[in-house]
Amino acid sequence: MRPFRINPPDVGGALLRASVQRRLVERFDKRVLVLRAPAGFGKTTSLSQAFAQNQLVRRGVDLWMTCESGDKDMGHLLDGLARSIGMETATVADVVAKVASYSPAHVCLVFDDVHEIPHESEGAGVILRLIEDLPTNGSVLLATRHDPPVPLARLDAQGQVGWIDSADLTFDDSEVSRLADAAGVDPRELQRFGGWPALLALASRTRDVSDFIHEEVLSWLTTDQRIALEATVALGAVDQRLLHHLAGVDPAVLADLPLVHQTDGWFVPHELWVEAVTALVPAERLLEAQAAGIEFLLAEGETSRAIDACLTAGDPDRLELAVRAAISKRLASPISEVRRWLVEIRRADRHGPSIDHLAGLLAQYDDPTSIQTRSLFSKAVEGFRDLGDHDAEIASLVEVGYWYHIQRDVEGLFGVATRTVELAAQGVDSAVSYAAISEAFVALISGDPSAALTAVRRVRPEDVTPGFGAMADWVHAQALELSGYRSIDQADACGAHGASTGAFGMLGYSSRWRNGDIEELIDGWTWRSEPVDPRDVFLRSVWLGITDAACGDLRGAQGHLDAVRGMTGGAEQIDISLGLLEAAIAGEVGDLDRRRNLMADLLERCPPRDTNRISYNGAGGMITREFPEWIPYFDFPDSGPLKRRDLELGAALRALDQGSLDGIASAPWPHNHGGLITALLLRGAAEFVSGAWAVERPESREAAAWMARVIGAPARLMFREMTAHENSQVAAAAREIVAGIPVPPRHRIVISVLGPASIVIDGRPISDPNWRRERVRSLLGYLTLRYRTTREAAIAALWPDADESAGRRNLRSTLNLLHGVLEPGRTAGEAPFFIRSDGPALELCVGEHLMIDSWSFEQLLNDAERLESAGVPEVALESLLSALELYRGDFLADAAYDDWSAGERDRIRSRFVRGSVRAAELLLAFDRVDESLLVAGRTLEAEPWSEAAHRVVIASHLERGDHPAARRAMEKCRTALDDIGGPVEELTLMLDRRLGDT
Repeated sequence: MRPFRINPPDVGGALLRASVQRRLVERFDKRVLVLRAPAGFGKTTSLSQAFAQNQLVRRGVDLWMTCESGDKDMGHLLDGLARSIGMETATVADVVAKVASYSPAHVCLVFDDVHEIPHESEGAGVILRLIEDLPTNGSVLLATRHDPPVPLARLDAQGQVGWIDSADLTFDDSEVSRLADAAGVDPRELQRFGGWPALLALASRTRDVSDFIHEEVLSWLTTDQRIALEATVALGAVDQRLLHHLAGVDPAVLADLPLVHQTDGWFVPHELWVEAVTALVPAERLLEAQAAGIEFLLAEGETSRAIDACLTAGDPDRLELAVRAAISKRLASPISEVRRWLVEIRRADRHGPSIDHLAGLLAQYDDPTSIQTRSLFSKAVEGFRDLGDHDAEIASLVEVGYWYHIQRDVEGLFGVATRTVELAAQGVDSAVSYAAISEAFVALISGDPSAALTAVRRVRPEDVTPGFGAMADWVHAQALELSGYRSIDQADACGAHGASTGAFGMLGYSSRWRNGDIEELIDGWTWRSEPVDPRDVFLRSVWLGITDAACGDLRGAQGHLDAVRGMTGGAEQIDISLGLLEAAIAGEVGDLDRRRNLMADLLERCPPRDTNRISYNGAGGMITREFPEWIPYFDFPDSGPLKRRDLELGAALRALDQGSLDGIASAPWPHNHGGLITALLLRGAAEFVSGAWAVERPESREAAAWMARVIGAPARLMFREMTAHENSQVAAAAREIVAGIPVPPRHRIVISVLGPASIVIDGRPISDPNWRRERVRSLLGYLTLRYRTTREAAIAALWPDADESAGRRNLRSTLNLLHGVLEPGRTAGEAPFFIRSDGPALELCVGEHLMIDSWSFEQLLNDAERLESAGVPEVALESLLSALELYRGDFLADAAYDDWSAGERDRIRSRFVRGSVRAAELLLAFDRVDESLLVAGRTLEAEPWSEAAHRVVIASHLERGDHPAARRAMEKCRTALDDIGGPVEELTLMLDRRLGDT
């Protein structure tokens, strides 16, 4: 009989992987669970761990059998099954009856090493009958290296089969690091094994892995698998067409091999296979496969793959042809691949424009703005032109054009555009899209966004390089934004092409700003790269300054302005951007006269015209309100919805300045509330919303709440300023907003009610003397239990003997004191944020600004219960321990013992005791004995009569081998149980008998 025939092996010390264990719990939910992976992927280890986990937290009953070659015979397999279920002999019917006898408990028959049983054998027939005949409380788990020997398609279609494959068992980086730490080795030493569990385990113990690969894996390969693996190693990668051409083999045979990865239909072998195959296969056979494969790839146009195959084969002649073809087709390859190609071509002593182009790509990667980058590509352009290779010339020419683009060198870009247009006119198809991009760029900088859109839409994305594709998207996004249309998708597409210059980051930011996506920008929208070019640094500071001003951070806005104020240089675009930012800050500070004077001076110095449209883009709302004579410049025929939004909102505020709310009443509301901020900044948005509230526009309620939530305290301050507005209706509306819309505070509060009550604001305990008032602490404690209640219920609980008038007075006074404790910066007339009133209702608002330890405590206990039910007790233990850390003592230990709190103290203490006992039990089960004793001891401090806690202490001492301490603990247990009377539980008696045996 094989070792571990009817019991799993002991795998103590193996890394427990929660993700795999969670999947294995499916064996109690599916009719069949298949664990399918090649040798060395830890199938038996994972199953053994799942078996052990189930002993700790039973979800069902596991019955184990390890298969062996003799199980192809029915009698041999049934003999093993009989032993597994505790019988001398058994038929299939006996096994079915045995499983049924466990009902309602679920039983899983675990078959390990099922690959030992051939298809269509008697043993396979037994397993199939079990799958078909087991009662509903029975299931089967099949662990195998290959497909299981029984048909499962019908059950799979019915959703009754679960599959766990090698991808699920492969170690991820964090697990590799954990294994390395446990073994005391550098994680980098284990990375080469591709997450293959057996190799990782062997390598971590410094054993040779080659024997394992040869004996346990290669010996199992079929003839087709060997042929396919040889071809894959010879060429570095194969797909279905290539493998069929070389050997007439379907690449599906590679699917079951570990560390042969499939990407986009191509199978790539791990270096471990390269080592193993090249050691066994004659070199001549591999060379023949390489030559045939390279010719096929070049013929099929798979130039990038052909280059890789040439490098694998060491074929310099074919390598030169493949590289030329790759350049002409403008293939995008990782820079590491380009570097490798260049090294190999130079090693073969090859020269020419191909070398210059590849070197240009490397220089471009290191610094796309360097002179060397342009020089190398320009040299390649001349070389390809001399050769008459126009497709390759275009490929290098557009890289030169990209260099001019990111340098903002319009003259150089015009030169590239001229050549692309010439080539397009000569019928060079690959130049057509580049000519369209050039035309679009010229139209954009000429201030004609409509013409730019028309031209850029003729571009075929598949015909252009990533750099020029990003440029096309840049032109497209700028033209859309300038016209007043949503441009986020096109801006983001620049990054998708791999573009990383500051200009593209600025475009992503500005497109979101213009669309009103303020929340995304506030929440930390990340730039793809830090801008380096001074112009991009300037623009970023301007955009961040505008955002800060619009969101109430005036100090931050001023800081951005001061940082770039000296960057004038006589450029009109810089003057306009600085002027707009300075005017915006002046307006948000409240110096409206200075804002108007700054804008008047700017418009006189830099009057709007076609060539500076981009610089004035977004200023339409401000200019429309105070300088209506410039409206025609912004209101052109092709203006999109975002441009019209700015004009309409600015016109509505201009009408308000003239004493009329009609414009606010009729103006179309932006598609999102952030559009108000974009068009009017914070002051104008607060003014518009207050006016909309006054004329009872329903959108104003939601917009005010949005501003309070997203902008926060600055929005509250701005609405407070609106209470003094010269229009009495707007002022009255602002007072209603201030009194009715809670605004999130800037601080974060942690309330502790487990033990003595405490409040910590931004990491510092509060010093408000009103917190020392017992009724203030009790009211807060009451609200933590009943986060939504009524005033009458709170009065009845805290002032049960007071008459109605006194009770209401007491609640009102105590509630005001509590508001002051929780929100020290709130002024009279402003809506409180943490405790809300809605008629007779009171609600405590818990979220990112307010954390309560009792809520977290109970949530963690609930999480632990759910995790245990899911069959992962070791993961549940961490939630239990986190919960126990929060428990500092009884609920509101320093408050009065009122009737409403007494029962809650008992309930929470009871949950603590149960959770603490379970944590101690699991700590003991996972051999963390010292921690188990500490947790059980703390449990007994809270509940001296907990028999379960006493048991953990006794068992922990026994596990240590400290029998005297175990006996003393047993005596304490008996004494405690004698105090309360009642029968002793069976588990305690079992421990007592163990002590008697010693």
